[in-house]
Amino acid sequence: MSQFQQFELLDGDLVLYKRSNDTKGRWSCRFVSPLASNSYIRKSLKTAQRGVATERALDLYREYQARKHFGLSSGSVTIEDIYNRYIHLVSLSNRANVTRIYNKYWLPFLSDTDLSKAPPDIITNLISYRIRHRHAGPTRGFIASTDTISQSTLQKELAYLRLLLTNAHKHQLLKAVPHFPKISSTVGEFASQVHSIQGPQRRGRFSKEEYRKLSAHLATIRKALNDETCWPRTIGREAWNPETNPLVSFCAYRRATKDYSKHKGQRPRWVTAPMARFSRATIYFIARLIAETGIRPLEAFRLRHKDIQLIKDRDNELYTVVDIRGAVSKVKKPRTALATDRWETYSRYQEYCREVRFAHNCNPQPEDYLFPGYKDVTVRRPKAGFTANFQSMLKALDLHYSHPDEQSEITTFHSLYSLRSFYISERLRNNVDIYLVSKQVGASVATIERYYDDSHTFSFRDTMTNYVRTGPDAWEPTQAAKAKLPELVQYAQEWKR
Repeated sequence: MSQFQQFELLDGDLVLYKRSNDTKGRWSCRFVSPLASNSYIRKSLKTAQRGVATERALDLYREYQARKHFGLSSGSVTIEDIYNRYIHLVSLSNRANVTRIYNKYWLPFLSDTDLSKAPPDIITNLISYRIRHRHAGPTRGFIASTDTISQSTLQKELAYLRLLLTNAHKHQLLKAVPHFPKISSTVGEFASQVHSIQGPQRRGRFSKEEYRKLSAHLATIRKALNDETCWPRTIGREAWNPETNPLVSFCAYRRATKDYSKHKGQRPRWVTAPMARFSRATIYFIARLIAETGIRPLEAFRLRHKDIQLIKDRDNELYTVVDIRGAVSKVKKPRTALATDRWETYSRYQEYCREVRFAHNCNPQPEDYLFPGYKDVTVRRPKAGFTANFQSMLKALDLHYSHPDEQSEITTFHSLYSLRSFYISERLRNNVDIYLVSKQVGASVATIERYYDDSHTFSFRDTMTNYVRTGPDAWEPTQAAKAKLPELVQYAQEWKR
């Protein structure tokens, strides 16, 4: 492109010029890039004044020389550049969540900021922005607190950001990784804006009364599914054949045969609607399967029909076994989970296979997914379908949330995972060996002690203080000591604050 005005600085290493097609007469500059061979840096200086343009050109030239000195491999680096270059390092299971965080918080705040020369408090300011805008835009499901943000959520998001920035630094895009302040609900500048739920209370967990209420509701679903008068059936008198004599829904059968006889007794509307019926059958079976085996919901979603087996032991006792293959397990280690209700889980499985046949007009095959989509038996049902339907059911029963102990301002929400948590906690509360529980549920002993064993403290206390009550140094509180208990409780609570 032709140029009508040009002059050189620094013995020709830096050239200032005006383009002939620039109607505003603004200056631009050009120099050889010190960061890459056979490459030029060309920038508009956005001014028509020669003195200002000269100063800006020299600043830009010195900046690139400084980048070379610090070993950086490129010019300005934005969060978009780093995200696009390193997002593939995030695992597939977490990538969608990181992308959501990037679009909602990182990109709007950091925007075009050059992270290679960002101020030291850039991450601190990003955290403040994240906290202020925690409820901005569409939210994902439930909000645990209107006043604070979860400490673990914030720490996880920052861990992903640190992963991206660390790799940018490793490949010499950044001079250094910015400082990441400590996130804590007890100390630091964000303490008043962050909440933390300790130990077993972190996940929404059913109480015994809530679990009984849910079990009673699931029992009504099973009863409705087993009502033979509402089953799909064949129109012809011949035996069922998927091609020539397929199953039709209850309502379609009545329309075809003009059989409008009144149904005896009450029945839920969903029981005669094919899609709604299969949805209820699926939620019922997966909920009971997790409740009786303690397997993870993610593992249950991936099961195939061949993974459910009825086994007879050497005492001729029948029991149900769930084979968690390595490809199914979250930790990629195969294991076998036993149903606590022995053969009853397999009985439910048999009933569920009947519902699969009703919905898809075919018998399930060993390699088919245990929980297929409604329209195609060979396609696994999306996880979101289970989550939404189960939470809708809990909401209708007013069982969808709870509050951690002494934290009424924070809400934890129940899900299919709450059934696994209840299973583990109840086994520990009933003195099942923690090692056996860990083998059953596929979690380490340390993980179970940290996140599930809410009875550990109490059983440990009972065991240890029992010796004090019966040994030579036996101790029983006096009336005066008991009278001081309210004062001690108040002091302990104030001290924690």
